Amino acid sequence: MNKIILYLASYVPLYLILIIKNVILKLENRGWKFNNIKFFNSVDDLVIVILAILTIASIGYITIQINGIKKYHKNTYKILKVNNFSSDSILNYISIYILTFIEFDLNSVSNIVTLIFIVALLGIISIRYDDLYINPTLLLWNYKVYNLTIEKNGKPLERIVLVKGNIYDNTEIQIYDTTRQYEFGSITNI
Repeated sequence: MNKIILYLASYVPLYLILIIKNVILKLENRGWKFNNIKFFNSVDDLVIVILAILTIASIGYITIQINGIKKYHKNTYKILKVNNFSSDSILNYISIYILTFIEFDLNSVSNIVTLIFIVALLGIISIRYDDLYINPTLLLWNYKVYNLTIEKNGKPLERIVLVKGNIYDNTEIQIYDTTRQYEFGSITNI
């Protein structure tokens, strides 16, 4: 799975919150009458469309990737160590949510530019350091992201694997042999 798509997909709940928040603001400003709302007359309408496209594209991409993994061969590896993610992952992830709830208006170009800059900066950091472990969107399919040290040909090898369920040290995992940056696996027992 592509790291950029994985990062963008992790914020699908945020996109949905921003879309709902802005539709409610429009309704409030128009006296809760839906027929009084005029769409595509302000900047926030364009942002809502972009966020909706990101949501649909992210969920669609993940669905296609999950449905396509069964065509690949899988090999079994011993898990030597499950490497824990850092608390910085949680802080980076939640910081974007906090920003959007502090008088954040999508009708302000400066707020939109600020949000894009912060999301891009955190994205670059998260992608470069393979720090993409928190992804509520993948939880819709019961997948979690793990950084594993596995044994391959008698040597330790670090892999980032998307797995349904919890995994532990000294168990086995089957990893689908794909050419993706993040691979899918399934749990087995020794």
